[in-house]
Amino acid sequence: MKTITNLIIFGLFILFSTTSIAQIDWIKYPDNPVLVRGALDTWDDESVGLACVIHVGDLYHLWYDANWNTAGTVNNGIGHATSLDGIHWVKDTLNPVLIPEPSNSWEDFCVSQVSVIFNASDSKFHMWYTGWGSATEPGYFGHATSSDGSLWERDPENPVLSTGGFGSWDDADILAPSVILVNDTLHMWYDGYGGGDVLRIGHATSVDGISWDKDPNNPVLKRENAGRWDYPHVRDSRVMYDGFGFHMFYTGGEWLSYDIGYAYSEDGTIWTKYNNSSTTSPLYIDSDPVMKEGSPGEWDDEAVLTGSVLLNATGDSLKIWYTGADNGVTSLQIGYATCLFDPSSLNEFNQVLPRNFDLSQNYPNPFNPVTMINYQLPMINDVELSIYNLLGQKVATLINERQQAGYHQVEWDASGFASGVYYYRIEAGEFQDVKKMIMIK
Repeated sequence: MKTITNLIIFGLFILFSTTSIAQIDWIKYPDNPVLVRGALDTWDDESVGLACVIHVGDLYHLWYDANWNTAGTVNNGIGHATSLDGIHWVKDTLNPVLIPEPSNSWEDFCVSQVSVIFNASDSKFHMWYTGWGSATEPGYFGHATSSDGSLWERDPENPVLSTGGFGSWDDADILAPSVILVNDTLHMWYDGYGGGDVLRIGHATSVDGISWDKDPNNPVLKRENAGRWDYPHVRDSRVMYDGFGFHMFYTGGEWLSYDIGYAYSEDGTIWTKYNNSSTTSPLYIDSDPVMKEGSPGEWDDEAVLTGSVLLNATGDSLKIWYTGADNGVTSLQIGYATCLFDPSSLNEFNQVLPRNFDLSQNYPNPFNPVTMINYQLPMINDVELSIYNLLGQKVATLINERQQAGYHQVEWDASGFASGVYYYRIEAGEFQDVKKMIMIK
């Protein structure tokens, strides 16, 4: 049995990729970096990075890590800055606005990698952050709230998300939560560490921000094989929802020589990485980064790491605040870039998807010994496609997995079966259908 799945939807994604968001021709701001390290002997004098940016009212708010990977010093913590244009930033006089909490053993060593949203229903900022009890203990996620973005109150239920059980993909560490609110559901993507020194990206959902359900499909984004650009790690995801689907920007590659990748999903679970078919080198044969490190001598010539991405008010461009490095982890600073965004191509992309479920008659029919079965899905679904004999006994399962919306094709090779009448049956959510076929040797 050979599966040829999602043929048309994949082709549409490539077309969409070269004309819209996934192409992502970023224009870096000429006066980068826009947020720099503090003066000598200030709390953020070594590095600033891993920006989380949101826009509330007339202000942009940015939270950032300072002196990254120097946890345990008095300077370790989370900073806050504000801006009217997203370029010129004023650091908070109360910085750092979140520091390790000595009374909480799980986070008394380091706090890092925050994600913040503003909830209009309670007029508060909600922060999720990574905390460590020591350099050798696993990271957990905490939750805190603030009315102004500066003064934070930790949740008494902390930590709100922990590592997985022994042997799971995230049993060693969880890091870098990225949270957005979509239709009254909070979605979190996060780094999981385990299973042979590998960072991958998982997904969880919540209705209150405190109790989280991990996705049974985790990890939802994995690295490619050795020799590809995002090996050995994918990490630091930031996700945007535009009303049609989810757009993920993530860091890929080796520490600390990173580039930024992009992936698209309809449900936040099944992701398709951007792949430019014109790049044929082994590095980019499976997928491509959308932002690379700067040219030699530039401030970001060693690595670029994912930052927050926002859609502007008119919906025709994107903004990103990313981390750049030119001399290892102690040189991290934050840059700004923009790119054009064409929502009409997203509309076109969605409109050409099938509107209904359908199972087509196999072709050829009768056949000997190979035939093709086509079906279509208007939405993501768990799909089972099986073959039955005249007695109603299942003799083969061709598909049993969760699949993207689109047009799918499966090949059945019946070389090992006797001539006769067979039935093929599809079940996708509430949709079921059965058709007859004849094999003649």
